[in-house]
Amino acid sequence: MATTKHGADHSDELGLRARAEARAAERAVADPAHLDAEAVALLHELRVHQIELEMQNEELRRTQLALDAARARYFELYDLAPVGYVTVGDAATIVDANLRASVMLGVARGALVGQPLTRFVLPEDQDTYYRHRREVAVDGQQRVGELRMVKADGAPFWARLESVASQEAALGRLIRTTISDITELRRLHAEVAQSDRMASVGLLAAGVAHELNNPLTYTLPAVIELAEFLPELAAAVESGRVALANTGGGRGRDDVTSAAAEVIDPDRLADLVVGARDAAVGLRKIHKIVRGFSYFSRIETPGVVPIDLNEAATHAIQMTAHELRPRATLVTDFGRVPRVLATEGKLAQVFLNLLANAAQAIPPGDPTNNHVRVRTWTDDLGCVCAEVRDSGCGIAPEDLERIFEPFFTGEPRRGTGLGLAIARRIVTQLGGEIRVESRAGQGSRFELRFPTQGAEPARQVEVVAVPPPIRGRVLIVDDEDMVRAALVRILRDSHDVVEVGSGRAAMELLGAGGEFDVVLCDVMMPDVSGVALHRWLADSNPQLVSNLMFLSGGVVVPETRAYLTRHGCVCLDKPVSVAELRSLVAARVAAAPR
Repeated sequence: MATTKHGADHSDELGLRARAEARAAERAVADPAHLDAEAVALLHELRVHQIELEMQNEELRRTQLALDAARARYFELYDLAPVGYVTVGDAATIVDANLRASVMLGVARGALVGQPLTRFVLPEDQDTYYRHRREVAVDGQQRVGELRMVKADGAPFWARLESVASQEAALGRLIRTTISDITELRRLHAEVAQSDRMASVGLLAAGVAHELNNPLTYTLPAVIELAEFLPELAAAVESGRVALANTGGGRGRDDVTSAAAEVIDPDRLADLVVGARDAAVGLRKIHKIVRGFSYFSRIETPGVVPIDLNEAATHAIQMTAHELRPRATLVTDFGRVPRVLATEGKLAQVFLNLLANAAQAIPPGDPTNNHVRVRTWTDDLGCVCAEVRDSGCGIAPEDLERIFEPFFTGEPRRGTGLGLAIARRIVTQLGGEIRVESRAGQGSRFELRFPTQGAEPARQVEVVAVPPPIRGRVLIVDDEDMVRAALVRILRDSHDVVEVGSGRAAMELLGAGGEFDVVLCDVMMPDVSGVALHRWLADSNPQLVSNLMFLSGGVVVPETRAYLTRHGCVCLDKPVSVAELRSLVAARVAAAPR
């Protein structure tokens, strides 16, 4: 049988009376002797009643303390929660919000009540919010969504909403929503995705560079030599034709002259000379592009090394030239600056992002009247400085402080909004700083400053003095047949050249007593790599290991690069300059022990 409220109250009263009687008995106060039995009973009743009142007051105090503790816990759990809580009524307006939601939205808590939550949702994401709320209202199930919200001061942020429906008699149907600021999480995810994309691009670039550098190794020197030789051949042919024409007449001479004119036409020879020169120019341009690929393939290389700032900017310019060309005239002003401690690919990525930002600020169609300027210099404090300046749309004053925030894209720019944020992060990691100056409609100027402490001065072009010619013995180790053939052609006039197609074949030849002054070896080979051959030579022939020079097609993994640096190995990028290769080999041959 259910206990009635009256019965429960009566039971509580009996319990209170019994406890009061027990406490009164404990106090055992003696009654005055002159009182009769009725007065004693009344006095006892008054004492018990007083004790009941004391016990009720104690209970009230405990209840008040418990209530205060509950309110404190409620404040901590609700108002100081790490997420915002809002309750939206049937009218789609806020009927309650916690303190955290007030702080997140930048509005006083009391002022939030009665406002539509959509006021704090970016216009582009309003449809997303309406779908989210409708789905919750239809089936009452919990729904989770992500959208962009905006604070009262206009600052946007990414939010994760988790909503459920509830019903209250006084307020009707409600939707209770938690709001979590996930801007930083989205930034991290986007940067990881960007890093993965850059790593994939780097891997692809490295592969493309390697596959192009090997054929460039044997085509570029041949075309350059052809372009240099054809004018001499044309001149020799013309001299021969003139000499033949000046000799005595005769039918035989006329027949020879006529046949030679058909085969060796001067105009045709002139066209071949121009074509060969153009081909050499084109291959050199391809070589520069491939070097840019190789540069960006090293974005994820760990550690920092002294880097030429001008070279990093140049590679970034090459990679963005197609974007800049229809929009602006590019002006460069590279000063003589010390090197900075950085990672090759990351430093170039800073310039790449700044140049891409400049391109987005200038509409295509009028490159003559627009410009992008890249300048480097050393300031009075010895810092290495660079600027990327454009004549584009500029940045509104209210956006200047937010231009480096992740996901911020000011009109008319487009993109992920990560380019400048990543540029600032890289510059900061390298110990530098980045500044921006801009006015709406008057272009923008981004300035980079890097410390030079611990960095080496910029390399100057080193001219290797060619010693008196000594014919040496050179071993070429490369798994590409045509690369070996090209290197043999370059060196055979000055040296005795032996070629093998693998690192294992080189070991067998050298192990059998083969003597060489210089070894030219490819870094990456399928059976025994160049590094493995270097280690083997360090044990078996320490004198020769110092004259082992590497050739790389562009794919050098970080571990291999670290090994080459640690042991001071010379590593030439393919396609190697003919003059540089001949000079280096001649110097090593001259220094070889005899």
